Amino acid sequence: MPGRLSASNLLFIEAGIDRGTHRQRRDVERRHQLALAPGTLVVRLRRVRLADGVAMSFDETYLPRDLGEKVAGNDLEAEPVFALLENKYDTPLVEAEYKLEAAAVDPVAAEALQVPAGSLQL
Repeated sequence: MPGRLSASNLLFIEAGIDRGTHRQRRDVERRHQLALAPGTLVVRLRRVRLADGVAMSFDETYLPRDLGEKVAGNDLEAEPVFALLENKYDTPLVEAEYKLEAAAVDPVAAEALQVPAGSLQL
């Protein structure tokens, strides 16, 4: 039995710091996780992962802005982010954190996953 055809669709790239309280807390937490200096801008890449054309997961990747903007300039629907980091941008992945959580999906994620906005998804 052959494996599934995997792909991803880039939904959007977001950089900078929003002045909303929730977003500021999230940015501070991401900078801490990435061991970045306070005030360093972070880029968020949001993608939906597909298997045989069916949405299977919704991924968010956070990178320091300078590196994130370089990575975002590539075809992220064809090239895995981690492969780009290691092979093209000479950034070895010493440590990566995957976090699975049940959360109410926002309208962007809901549309990508073809589920109702606000529904709980893993």
